[in-house]
Amino acid sequence: MSDVKIIKTSYSALDTFKQCPLKYKFQVVDKIKAPKTKEAVFGNKLHKALQYFHSQSPLSPTLDELLNYLKDAWDSSVFPGDEDMIYFSEAIKILKHYYEDFTKIKDKFTVLGTETRFEVLLENPKSQNEKCLLAGIVDRINKTSDNKLEIVDYKTTKKLPSQEDVNNSLQLSLYCLGIINRWPQFIQQGIENIKLTFYYLKHQETITTFRTKQQLDHIQEKVWDLLGKIEKSEFQAIPSALCDWC
Repeated sequence: MSDVKIIKTSYSALDTFKQCPLKYKFQVVDKIKAPKTKEAVFGNKLHKALQYFHSQSPLSPTLDELLNYLKDAWDSSVFPGDEDMIYFSEAIKILKHYYEDFTKIKDKFTVLGTETRFEVLLENPKSQNEKCLLAGIVDRINKTSDNKLEIVDYKTTKKLPSQEDVNNSLQLSLYCLGIINRWPQFIQQGIENIKLTFYYLKHQETITTFRTKQQLDHIQEKVWDLLGKIEKSEFQAIPSALCDWC
């Protein structure tokens, strides 16, 4: 085992490389810390509030307690002028709608975990001396009333993707691999019974998909294909509208 090369990566690292190899070099290779953006802080505070909401036991926080948590955790320093109140009001609105929706469906599932870390070791189909340790964090894991598993990832983007986009999501495929590795007992009924859900907080909409074993096998091949491209990359920039925020 000592002769085996272990490559550590994550979905976010792979996705960054696909967006722009130079950005990948800055963030992953050179480990340059990117400045906080308004959107990133906004999303982070909502994620933390929802983690707080679902991790309290035996009683969930009231709506007032949830909103007060957000208020105490809010960071106004990254929002200039009137934007602070605009973003904060949007966050309050999202949490109110989320709380209202949750009260309608709370009896349909049990939350097994929030901000759940996972690791999964992927074999290189072309080399026995190389493995990939893929790590990640899942926003929420549900056990449904019919004893199935649901992986939930919160999104704070404005754009609502198509069902096809979600069906082809690399992120959900990798999260599925990770959670199967963490809780293998939940695939006794078949991988196809694991629900994979993006929760779009701005729209209060969920889009759910599933994976087959064949799809997950293909995704592992895709990961190794990306790792091969990273190893050979000269990290050329891919210019886009996002360059000003890099």
